Amino acid sequence: VPAALRPAWGARAHARSLARSRAAAAGSSGVAMAEVDELHGSKKSSDEEDDDDDADEDALLNVHQDLREHLEAVRTQSQAHLDALERAEATLRGAIDRLRRDRLALAEERRKAFDQVEADRTRLDAEVSRLAEQREELARERDLLHDAKRRHDSERERADRAAAAAAAAA
Repeated sequence: VPAALRPAWGARAHARSLARSRAAAAGSSGVAMAEVDELHGSKKSSDEEDDDDDADEDALLNVHQDLREHLEAVRTQSQAHLDALERAEATLRGAIDRLRRDRLALAEERRKAFDQVEADRTRLDAEVSRLAEQREELARERDLLHDAKRRHDSERERADRAAAAAAAAA
């Protein structure tokens, strides 16, 4: 109870008790509230007016307390939602960081693979070039051997003819 309302608290409690007993009397005897008021006089006494004021203040205090409790529950719920959003944001940020790292690692692996393929291609091109030069050299040597064989065969033929001519002459 707020400090400003404490002095009147005892009077309010008495007024509430009186109101409860009047309501109980009206409810148990089946007599309407208006009839109870007529028994006590048609005009409200100052106690009844104070009771009404006290009841209004109590109702306002109850509404104020209920509103405060409701706002506190909303604040608690809002904080829980904010906490959940912060956790979700942290989880999402972590997933994005992992994805970024994975993409960078994949790009690095891809770059290394392309570099390896390029190095292999360069090596194979050099090997193909070297083999082509060897083939050309072998082709030249084969041609030289064929030429040498033809010359040798032709010289042998000449020598055989000359020997046959010398044998025929002798």
